[in-house]
This record gives sequence, C-alpha cells and structure tokens, in this order.
Amino acid sequence: MAAKKHQHVDSLATCLGEKVQQTTNFSRDENSLYKFNSTDYTIVACKPKPEPKEKIVAENSVPNTTMLAIPTQNCSFASIQGRRSYQEDRENLKSSLVKTIEEIDAEFSKAAVEHEPYSGSTAVVALIYNKKHVLVANVGDSKAFICSENTESLEAKELTEDHNANRLDERARVEASGGKFELFPSYVPLSMGHFPMTRGIGNVPLKKYGIVATPEVTDWVKLTSKDEFLVVASDGIFESLSTQQVCDFLYEAEDHADISLLAQQIVQKAFLDNLSVVLAPLGSR
Repeated sequence: MAAKKHQHVDSLATCLGEKVQQTTNFSRDENSLYKFNSTDYTIVACKPKPEPKEKIVAENSVPNTTMLAIPTQNCSFASIQGRRSYQEDRENLKSSLVKTIEEIDAEFSKAAVEHEPYSGSTAVVALIYNKKHVLVANVGDSKAFICSENTESLEAKELTEDHNANRLDERARVEASGGKFELFPSYVPLSMGHFPMTRGIGNVPLKKYGIVATPEVTDWVKLTSKDEFLVVASDGIFESLSTQQVCDFLYEAEDHADISLLAQQIVQKAFLDNLSVVLAPLGSR
C-alpha cells in the first residue's frame, strides 16, 4: 500500500480508544482527534458527531509521534503496517545478500592476484524467510532447487539457471566486452578457450571480458505444503546427476531421519570432484 493513498480503517477509533490516552506518544485535541505516526504513514482516528470518519492520511502529517509503544492486537492498521515491514525486511535481505557476495568476490580477487590469478569459484546461497519463502542468489553453475511432492514422486523445481554461453543474454554481455567462445561437442561453449561459465567469484584475468561476480537473484518463492526438500549443491554434483535424479533418490530413500547421511549419499552417487551438498528439510518427511 502506498503511503499517500487514503484508506478507510473499520473501527480504528474504537480500537485505539482508551489506549491512545495511555501513552505520551499520542496526542488528542478537543475534537477527539487521535493521531500517531508509523514508519510509513500517519493514521488519524476522528470521532466527530454525528457521523464518525476514519482514514489514513499522508506520511509526516503528525510529527514527533510513534506507534511503537501501542499494543496493536485486533487493529486493522496493525496488519497494514505489518505488511509494509514484511516487505522491507525481505528487500533488506535481498540487497544484503547481493552486497555480501560482491564483497566476497572483492576479497577473494585481492588474494588471488597475489597467489593464483585464475583462481575462482561458483556461489549459490539460499535464504529461507519465516519458513514461508525462499530467496536464492547464484553465480556460476552451482544449483538450488526444491524437491516437491508429486503423484508418487518428488518433482525437481529449479530455482537457479546456469550462467554460461548457452544463455543468449550472458553470451551477449561477454562478447560485448571482447570475449570469445570456443565450441566443443557435448559441452558448453568455453570463454577464452577454457572457462565454462559467464559469471564467477574471482577469475581476475577474465573480468575484462565480461565475466562478472554479480549474483542473479530470484524473486521470493513461496513455499507450499508439498515442498519436501531444499537442495543447494555445487556444480560437480550435476556432472553425473540431474536435479530430478537427486529428487528421485530422496523420494526412494527409506529413512529421512539423518539429513547429513542423505547428503553424504548424494555425494557418493556423484563421485566426481568439487562436491558439496546442503539439504534442508521443508515438509513432513
């Protein structure tokens, strides 16, 4: 809800009632006008005779007041302000995640210049918010996905998309910076003849060719009662297993009590290098 829109709030004045007079953070004039200012907008509860009027007015109409000390149970305005705070929390998490990955790249690249300039890594991070939503940031070709209950199976719902030259938008950025790709049968195009990705942490000599560490961030994905596992895994896992094969293994596993053991078994099934798996149970299994 935009702060400057006017919205009617049923029974707001009644709900505030005596509570307004119990705090110095509120003001009352002789016309029974109760006012306070929240983070996003000012609420005015007015009880003139003969017909009550209640409305939300624009921000900063009533300076130097606050709603923090007021119990807000059963108040319509509380849910409005709460949704605003919920959105702000999620946006802060999203921006902080991007900034953190960029800072990691800066520190990693600084050390790489001194030791091994071509050192690099992928990165994938998943944040679960309030057990209801998940946000994923990805750099490179590691993956995050959800194994969700389907008819007699678990279906893989991918949350990331690999950063390589098979994506036209990624390829265009690299080529615009002077980068070139070489094609090999049954393999992704290689940047400058040896690098399979278009984004990555480090890889300092390739940055001038459009190889960036900026994460691609999903929108917040709402979790459902059918979502059983969140899987976050490095690219080596998927050189021999697909995301669906991982979900199939989890579905067929008889015992889900030891999540660490399940993760180890996925690594053993993959058997190639660069193997990391994080499993987060979401459902009733």
